[in-house]
Amino acid sequence: MSRTLPPQEALALLEEGPRYERDGKGLYRALALASERLGRADDTAAWWEAAVSSDRFDRVLQTEAIEKLALAAHYSADRLQATAYANAAGKMFRQYEAEAHHVLLMRNPANGKRFAMTEEAKRAYSSIVSLITRGQ
Repeated sequence: MSRTLPPQEALALLEEGPRYERDGKGLYRALALASERLGRADDTAAWWEAAVSSDRFDRVLQTEAIEKLALAAHYSADRLQATAYANAAGKMFRQYEAEAHHVLLMRNPANGKRFAMTEEAKRAYSSIVSLITRGQ
């Protein structure tokens, strides 16, 4: 339903969700997408982090978050926002990379989701490396 509303109304509707759904990666994902439509880089990053935190071993979600943040960095007309999106994508990529490496080193991981780094996440990260603020 929120996709059919104007961005501001969609975000307001979705922001009511956490009161009722405390651990909803789908809700957090929708909030990230709605925030991105409004150009709210910090909110977008925070909602993607919440979505990923609610299911750390969902490689599809991790990849989507990095790809969406990288795309937002490329398409943002505002340089500061582009940098914020790129920094958020970089942070998420490094966390994902560390978790994937940790799973790889496990002797007998319970890895039914086949958690691993995806080529798509690597490509998205590579595309924004030049936009990431030094020292991050």
